[in-house]
Amino acid sequence: MSSKLPYAEPRVYKLDEDLLTNMDPGMWSTTLSADEQDLLIRQLGDRGWGRMLLFTKYYTPGWGEGNRQISPRGQAAMLRFLEQVSFRKDANPSVFLSDDGELQLAWNDTDGKAVQLLFGPNSIEVFHEARMREESLPLNAYPELAAEFSHV
Repeated sequence: MSSKLPYAEPRVYKLDEDLLTNMDPGMWSTTLSADEQDLLIRQLGDRGWGRMLLFTKYYTPGWGEGNRQISPRGQAAMLRFLEQVSFRKDANPSVFLSDDGELQLAWNDTDGKAVQLLFGPNSIEVFHEARMREESLPLNAYPELAAEFSHV
């Protein structure tokens, strides 16, 4: 018996030609376990899961114009944050990959103001427009951030 993972139709993402031709499978940055993929689907939906698969599989060192691959430490902190945070139903967080290999989660709070968390190799950059908050925290601050930003 064969089991296939369902894909959203139409496909959400299509790889640009330069990513396909420049891909070096020996340099894939990180992999995502089945449990991590389930977590991504639950917390970020199909789009977020799909973006993370692209980031981890195809965005190798030097992607774009010499950009960095995903920071494994930043990825681990973001995944631990996602395990503990409870997004409100209509938050719809998005995930982005910076040129420096940092993962950014972004959504709007209940007042429509920007919330951005940037998970890098050594810190988590926090921006919350409504509170005029912009600061850098250590990577191990994810539990406090998850509690603070749950239902925001």
